[in-house]
Amino acid sequence: VNSAKSANAAGLVLQPGKICPHDVSNAGTPTKCILNALAPRATEYGPTGIRSGTWQDKLAETYENIMDSANTTGFSTLEIPQIGTGFYGCDPKESAKIAVKTVTEWLRQNLDTKITEVRFNFNLPGNRNPDNHYVAAFN
Repeated sequence: VNSAKSANAAGLVLQPGKICPHDVSNAGTPTKCILNALAPRATEYGPTGIRSGTWQDKLAETYENIMDSANTTGFSTLEIPQIGTGFYGCDPKESAKIAVKTVTEWLRQNLDTKITEVRFNFNLPGNRNPDNHYVAAFN
């Protein structure tokens, strides 16, 4: 699902790093809520980009905001897809390291959270070895 398109269809404007929750508890699936997150577009950052900072910092901020939003909403389990590595051009290996590092640091800094499980789901079409980047990020 394209986060920007689904958010715009709901009359919301997403900015990179910002989170928009959508209640889907009546959709007949075990999922209760989707947290739409707009990834940074890698080409918009850096010396020739239109945004200040780096896509890496914005991606880390996005993961922090996901965790903050999930915590505020009272989630205990989270499943996070690969963010920004397709159309938005973020490097999958670097993105994996950022995801694991940011979520791990967030959990260490928020010991009172009700979040007890975080799953990374990176089985995207065309990604032949999706978990390899994330396994490597733990090494």
